[in-house]
Amino acid sequence: MNDTQDSVSRTSESQGSFSRVFRGCFVAILAALLISMLGIVAVVGFILVGVAMQAQAPRRFEPVALRELHLSGPVGAPKIAVINVEGLIYGSSKPSGRLTPVSTVSAKLDRAHRDPQVRGVLLFVDSAGGGVTGSDILRERLERLRTEDDAKPVVASILDIGASGAYYSICGVDKIMAHPTSLTGSIGVLMPLYDATGLMEKIGISEESILSGDYKDIGSPFSERTEEMKERQRELLKEIVDSMHERFVSSVAAGRGLDHDQVAAVADGRIMTAEDARDAGLIDAIGYENDAVEVLSNMIDVPDPKLVAYRRERSLGALITSFATARGLDLSFLPFSEERLRLKSRPMYLWTGEDP
Repeated sequence: MNDTQDSVSRTSESQGSFSRVFRGCFVAILAALLISMLGIVAVVGFILVGVAMQAQAPRRFEPVALRELHLSGPVGAPKIAVINVEGLIYGSSKPSGRLTPVSTVSAKLDRAHRDPQVRGVLLFVDSAGGGVTGSDILRERLERLRTEDDAKPVVASILDIGASGAYYSICGVDKIMAHPTSLTGSIGVLMPLYDATGLMEKIGISEESILSGDYKDIGSPFSERTEEMKERQRELLKEIVDSMHERFVSSVAAGRGLDHDQVAAVADGRIMTAEDARDAGLIDAIGYENDAVEVLSNMIDVPDPKLVAYRRERSLGALITSFATARGLDLSFLPFSEERLRLKSRPMYLWTGEDP
């Protein structure tokens, strides 16, 4: 009888222990779920607060936060700022909504200009150009860097390609060098025009816009025009392209110290090797990155400079706010990105053979 009671007692204790373990696990899982839910609620709340603050805050220009990186050279030596000019050139010097290549490069140039320890700027260029205005903004900003108070010499080094708007941007710097295998030139203006009226006719769509004048829909691929009107519109657009082309040629002639006719002779859009560009006076020398550093070091009389670069910094709050307030996905990595399609409807300093 005692054995039976002991067995029942052990069974009861085992069941009680199992129940306690089960209840403990259940409570732990419940607590973990509760903590996770609270965390999600906190993050969502933080995002909503950021969005509300963003909506209520007055719009103002926020300078780009940049962190200096030490690339090489003695820590206490005078600095050379290394800045890359890459990809499609577009945008303004002031970021509004989101950064563009022009505003990013401009911010780095401003940082180098303000730093009294920076004695010179080295540009590494790998771009086929882009918008006329964006290229002109960079050219003007580089000119101010070389001529304003506390002026700093600028050397540009072309890597794979520095053509059209990219070359226009740097044509006035102190020295232009090119890698032995680089391509440059492509001095000219491009304004693509398309005619999609045949396609619209096939799918049964007609365009019936109301215009205030014969030229209001100039350049539209969907408007039907008589041959006379096509010719008149093309003549008007050709005048605009020729004017911007003349600005390109004159800027190169002034920046490089060449005769206008000398530049015009090679300003037919041709792409050029480094050797051809040197012979035409478009660049000063052919060399590698270290050669460009040496040239600039000699110009500023600093044998062993400290090379620095700038990297954009973003706070966690700014990242969350930017995600929360984004109107759509950033598709700039695609071949036909929003930026490129936007540029397609206007004059460009762009070599399309690079297909940026």
